[in-house]
Amino acid sequence: MGNTAIDLSGYITQQSKNLWGQLNSIYDISVEYHNVNEYSVFTQNKTAIIYIPKTAEPCPDSFGHELLHILVRSTETYIGASLSRIVKESNTLSAILSTNLLNHISNCLEHIKMLPLYLNMGFDISRFIVDYNTPKLTISEVSYLKSTMIKKSLLRKISYVPMAVDLYIGKYFAVKACPNSTINYEPLIKELKSIDEELWEILESFWESWLTYDIFKIREAIDFDYHEMVYDFTDRLEDWQAKREIAY
Repeated sequence: MGNTAIDLSGYITQQSKNLWGQLNSIYDISVEYHNVNEYSVFTQNKTAIIYIPKTAEPCPDSFGHELLHILVRSTETYIGASLSRIVKESNTLSAILSTNLLNHISNCLEHIKMLPLYLNMGFDISRFIVDYNTPKLTISEVSYLKSTMIKKSLLRKISYVPMAVDLYIGKYFAVKACPNSTINYEPLIKELKSIDEELWEILESFWESWLTYDIFKIREAIDFDYHEMVYDFTDRLEDWQAKREIAY
């Protein structure tokens, strides 16, 4: 059962036993303790390492969460990596999309595909993410973005602040991927959208395309795949950016 000396009996249950076996037929999976109080996973090629908190009680829900990250990556749908590669090769896009933001987007994109599978396995939704009860967008954050993202000079020249654009995009994806349906984001979403409706629509189009994209479908070489989705997204972002002054 995987390349590990750690007793996994408290982590693998009937809910995740089959998935664990399935993934071990594809990946060389090891499980290691770390000193961070949350679970995480690293994958490269056909190697995967699941990191678990050393001092916490075993949480099969969190362990199952990391297995689902591996499952998504087993489909070879590397949408986060594809987006990061294009952004890092673009001087314009890398000015408004930081490495941390790209990692965040990738995580959100994987989470939205994982959540239905996680719930079907009977896991506790409140344990899907560590900050489940924390609102992903607040009134103060919207106010900050309204006052910071777009600068107007005395000559009425308008420019966009890269760090604020980065935050705006991050908040969009955080809200969209939030699993806690008891948090009402609607009033704040309207305010966020009003800051820049064109940017909002670009993000929305990309997100909606991803929602309808079946990562488990076997595609022919000529079929539409996630690369085209990423190219369309980054092209539209570059067009958006070209029409605006960026305050470097």
